[in-house]
Amino acid sequence: MRVVVMGAGGYVGSRLVPGLLAEGHDVVATFTDVGSASRFWWAERVEAVQMQVLDRGSVRDAAAGADALYYLIHGLA
Repeated sequence: MRVVVMGAGGYVGSRLVPGLLAEGHDVVATFTDVGSASRFWWAERVEAVQMQVLDRGSVRDAAAGADALYYLIHGLA
C-alpha cells in the first residue's frame, strides 16, 4: 500500500512513518523543504517530496497514486 504522510517532519508524522514502514507500506513523506528529511533515520526508506500546503498543484502531485493519506498539517498563526 502506498501511504502519503503530509507533515512527516512534525512530531506526530515523524513517529507515524516508522510504524508504517514496519507494517510494510511504501511511504511518501512530504516536507516544505525536502532537504530537511535527512535529519530522520528513516529518510532513506521513504520517498521524500517537497510540498507546499497552500499550492494545490504540489498537494495534488504528492497525493497522486496514494492508497491512503495522513494529513498532519496545522496552522500556528
